Amino acid sequence: MTPAAALRRLLAWRRILAIAACVAVPLAAGGCSGGGGIAALFGGTIMSEADETAAGARAHPSIMRQYGGSYEELGIDVQVARLTAQLVRASSQPRRNYILSVLDTPIVNAFATPGGYLYVTRGLLALVNDEDELASVMAHEMGHVTARHSAKRHTEAVKAGIVSGVLGALAGDDLDRNAMRAETAGYLESYSRAQELEADRIGIQTAARAGYDPGAAASFLRTMQRNFDLRAAIARRRGEPGASRPAGSHPASAARIGNAAAIARSIAGGAAGRARRRNAYLDAIDGLLFGANPESGVVRGREFVHPRRRFAFTAPPGFDIKIRANGALARGPLGSAMVFDYSSLPPSTSLRDYMIETWADGLELERYETLDLNGMKAVTAVAVYRGFHHRLFLVRGPGETLYRFVFVAQPDAARSQDRQFRAAGMSLRRLGASQARAFRPLRIRVVTVKDGETVQTLAGRMKVADFREQHFRVLNRLNADDTLRPGQRVKIIAH
Repeated sequence: MTPAAALRRLLAWRRILAIAACVAVPLAAGGCSGGGGIAALFGGTIMSEADETAAGARAHPSIMRQYGGSYEELGIDVQVARLTAQLVRASSQPRRNYILSVLDTPIVNAFATPGGYLYVTRGLLALVNDEDELASVMAHEMGHVTARHSAKRHTEAVKAGIVSGVLGALAGDDLDRNAMRAETAGYLESYSRAQELEADRIGIQTAARAGYDPGAAASFLRTMQRNFDLRAAIARRRGEPGASRPAGSHPASAARIGNAAAIARSIAGGAAGRARRRNAYLDAIDGLLFGANPESGVVRGREFVHPRRRFAFTAPPGFDIKIRANGALARGPLGSAMVFDYSSLPPSTSLRDYMIETWADGLELERYETLDLNGMKAVTAVAVYRGFHHRLFLVRGPGETLYRFVFVAQPDAARSQDRQFRAAGMSLRRLGASQARAFRPLRIRVVTVKDGETVQTLAGRMKVADFREQHFRVLNRLNADDTLRPGQRVKIIAH
């Protein structure tokens, strides 16, 4: 055994002994933090309600940054807050405080964090068809809070860490410990099936008490599943990495949908089948931003366009671009990747000095070039780091703007991919004012069906590249054989 391995083993054993001592302390003697010796040997939850509140407050700023901040157009945040307040009054804990945020992201999601922090994305709001469906979503997330599922997940994480630590110390093998951590990670990534079903039950009952149709939960879960299937089909057609499970999707199993429908049927008083509050909801989301916010950039296939900052570039073939706060990330074929961002660099600092002395300090650069790139100064070079091939690009934009690319390839694919990397860096270009204006944001537009209009004709007005009719049907909760009638209000995606 190496000295480093011996030290790791010793530290693991010290941690185990400390836990054992903590569990051995009687509850009456005060025990260790967490109460009753790791929550009475996992009989309860380690996280107190005060801990939950503090944890939620710590996580909130990071979540807001990660999901694009607050979305407040149309006063939609006020509308959602009003609905949520109505649910709180009808809940089992009407005095509980919640902190609600509508997130500016096209990802379809809603979630809760410890301490009563509730989040819903504008991507989910676009998919919802009436207030009753939205109420089912918000009541479900409130159910996770009232059932303290986050605290229970925290306890499970501690349990998994202890078990992995004990078995890992016994095995004395990093590989075995890593395998055990990977094995437990899947269980801890999301709520358990039992917790989701419990939150469904609490949410449906709460929504019904607040006057909403309890059947709305099952109908929206079906829409979520259809949306997941549609996105997976689009990803497969485009040959995108990870096409089998698009990021941000939460498909609902048939069993969960059936369970939600059964709960709705069981509610007394004939609450199931109440008239849905559709028109008021459609009025509220008419004009809702759809897809990427141009303030952070727009993706059109392999092209990344930033209308406000007025630049664009084209990623290498097969790359799937994801927007982030100040740039983009992309995964490509054969394990390749790209990181792009924009920063600042004083005009007095040369690109060469910045690359060699600051940005790529410590790397051995090869094939260094100075370029005139569409009227902008640029430098590029390659480097091998930890066995992987890297293509680095720096481009000086207007003023102090600096654009930065890092392309990464597996060693055996470096020769074939580096030419594509270089071409992608060379594609960076400035946009004229009229070009930037052409990238107007997409929005949800609510229209009234006229005589002679059909699913096919209205789907033809959808500003989406693939599966227009399927998009239209999912967006409007229409089955494959459903037709339209004059006077009906529907959603389309348009400028």
